Amino acid sequence: MSGKGSKQRPTNQAKFDANYDAIFNKSKEKPMTQQERVLSYLQEGKKLTCLNAFNELGITQVASRIFELKEQGHPIAKRMIKVTNRYDEKCSVAEYYYGEDNDL
Repeated sequence: MSGKGSKQRPTNQAKFDANYDAIFNKSKEKPMTQQERVLSYLQEGKKLTCLNAFNELGITQVASRIFELKEQGHPIAKRMIKVTNRYDEKCSVAEYYYGEDNDL
């Protein structure tokens, strides 16, 4: 084939997409939202800071996701912990966990 429009294009896009998904094993499930990832992480009993939210969950605005989850009624608590930064300075960061404030 040559000339204008010579590239083969699928005539039935839905069929093409289904075949593509089957060939490359693309999941039909929707990926988890950031809120779902945070909630699942906390419900596993893990504690979350902004640093491990970025490193483990790929979330940069963890405080916003926590706020949204709390608005939905999830019992997420926060405490401030002291850490040392890369410049060997002491600073405080928020650590979130699932449960009421008196659970720690």
